Amino acid sequence: MPETALGLFKLKTLTISNNNLSDLNPKLALLDSLQRLALDGNPLRAIKPAMRTAGAVEIKKFLKLRMDEEVIVQEEKK
Repeated sequence: MPETALGLFKLKTLTISNNNLSDLNPKLALLDSLQRLALDGNPLRAIKPAMRTAGAVEIKKFLKLRMDEEVIVQEEKK
């Protein structure tokens, strides 16, 4: 997924289904407006199947846990 997509702070829905993604960039967790996230059809090895269907809020919480606190603070200042 392109880094530029992580700068779309008003993004509400992101559909990245069927893209052969094996992982998600943890910075997705910083997209506060993101409410819907479709991941179907990706072999996401780092995310358990139950988590993939939990919804955007839960996935963002999970991804945020994978980030360094320093990175979170720096990105939120942007």
